[in-house]
Amino acid sequence: MTTALYRIASNEVLKVSTNDQLFTDRDVTFFGVLTAPSVPDGTAVREDLGDGTLGPLRQFGFAKIAIPGSNTVQNATQPEIDAFGAPQIDDDNQQDADRAADLGDVHPQFRKVIKAILKGVIRENNIMAARYNELRAEILAASSLSNLQTRVTNNTSDAPTRTNQQAFNAVRTDVSKDD
Repeated sequence: MTTALYRIASNEVLKVSTNDQLFTDRDVTFFGVLTAPSVPDGTAVREDLGDGTLGPLRQFGFAKIAIPGSNTVQNATQPEIDAFGAPQIDDDNQQDADRAADLGDVHPQFRKVIKAILKGVIRENNIMAARYNELRAEILAASSLSNLQTRVTNNTSDAPTRTNQQAFNAVRTDVSKDD
């Protein structure tokens, strides 16, 4: 039985199998399979270079497009081939985003480090927010520019600066077995 693996977003055929490959390990969100499709232009999606290697995908004359409604795989036109790239990029980016969202569940060490980084970011943000609120209070309480200058000079302090090493040490310290 012949099967064809194709990208759902563009209908680009990635592989045609003539030996019952079911492609059960595919991500069904992005990839579809045609079973026993009509293949009027043959099953080769890449040129056989004769030395055991295959030519590139998306080569005119070999690139195929799936037509799921009629269960057909046929040669793609050049405009269809030219349009295959953008959907692949979108699919790849979405798969990357999906995997990144799953990292916290799949890799507990990664989750602990990310949480430690977030603790540091929130801590630093809160320091800056407190300084902003202090400055805002001084501005609201000032009666003149001269008074404002005095109030800011006397009642606020310089914001701390951090080195990369301090940030790294803070992350290491904030990593918790309970996260």
